[in-house]
Amino acid sequence: MALDHFIRGAYWPQSVFGVLTVDSWRWLEHAGWVLFEDFFLAIAIFQSRKEMMDIAGQQTALEAVNERIEGAVQERTSELKASQERFRSLSSAAPIGIFQTDADVQCTYTNEHWQEMAGLSFEDSLGDGWVKAIHPEDRDAVFAEA
Repeated sequence: MALDHFIRGAYWPQSVFGVLTVDSWRWLEHAGWVLFEDFFLAIAIFQSRKEMMDIAGQQTALEAVNERIEGAVQERTSELKASQERFRSLSSAAPIGIFQTDADVQCTYTNEHWQEMAGLSFEDSLGDGWVKAIHPEDRDAVFAEA
């Protein structure tokens, strides 16, 4: 590039510098400026490349963690489903009435024996429907315990 500016600057200065006559050292100024720009461009390229590699490494690590978490969630979900199926199987075979509530005292499950004792269907028992099975005189005592 420096040689090109020197030769063309000597014979065709307008093609390089945009003027008809040129100082004899003008080519050196242009070559120095190009080297200066190239130096900082190279630094920026290396820095950007390092940052991209760091980001790619972090992304790879996050994806690996995500896969492990997803695997653990799937394993726990299948364990939970198996546990629920075992509970429902055992409770349906139990000779006693069983009903399950959540933290808000809303019924989420009843077995068939409880439904027979309460005289309510499964759907009628859900939510706060199970309260219908409690004798009116006992409701205050039941809710005081809940």
